[in-house]
Amino acid sequence: MGFGLLFIGYLMTMLNIPSLGIFGTLIRMVGVAIVFCSLIKLKKYCKSFEIPLIGAVCMIAMTGVLLFVNIDGLLYDSLINETKIISDLGKTIIGYVDQGITFLFNSALLWGIFCIGRETEDKKIVIGSIRNFIFECAYVGLYLLSFLPFSGIQAAKQEFAVILWILYFVCIGLNLFLVFTAYARICDEEDVEMDKRTVNVPFLNGFIDKFEKSARTAKEEDRRYRQEKRKNREKRKKK
Repeated sequence: MGFGLLFIGYLMTMLNIPSLGIFGTLIRMVGVAIVFCSLIKLKKYCKSFEIPLIGAVCMIAMTGVLLFVNIDGLLYDSLINETKIISDLGKTIIGYVDQGITFLFNSALLWGIFCIGRETEDKKIVIGSIRNFIFECAYVGLYLLSFLPFSGIQAAKQEFAVILWILYFVCIGLNLFLVFTAYARICDEEDVEMDKRTVNVPFLNGFIDKFEKSARTAKEEDRRYRQEKRKNREKRKKK
């Protein structure tokens, strides 16, 4: 359906390590492109994925801006450019805009997963989407709280940074788990993606293999559930 691609793309997009500099941004660009492709596939099954698809376009544009900022800084450090095109203040503003776009994209993505979970009547997916959105809001709320001009908050800047860093990875982990859960539990009855679980990404193959058995089991349970639901619907029509 597209959840497999979404898992890989989301992982590459969100685990952007700042210390990698331009290479980290390039990895993110590839990741967002994969996410975009996966959302095009998912849109065929649920129209609600049109919203995160727009968000993915914004993420691609934002990543392009970040790539330009990194190249500008690299040229400045190499003394090719005497002055930076993007000032430090500009970089800070771009960072804040990126945070906002990322939050909106994550929220839109969770909405799409929530809707497809509701359509397939999978309570685990629905509840997981709501839970993850709450964590996303908690992260953004704490992030905004750290900017309030109160002496106590300003004195605890380092503590806020550590908590935010931890909460950021918690949000990523929960979202990845939710996407993989959807990958394992939701599939079209005629979709053969579940039978093609070869992922040519070495560091992900081991993780995927651990869940292979449970994914097949979930697929069979989903099929049985749909068959039972169809039978009950037919019985009600006959009555």
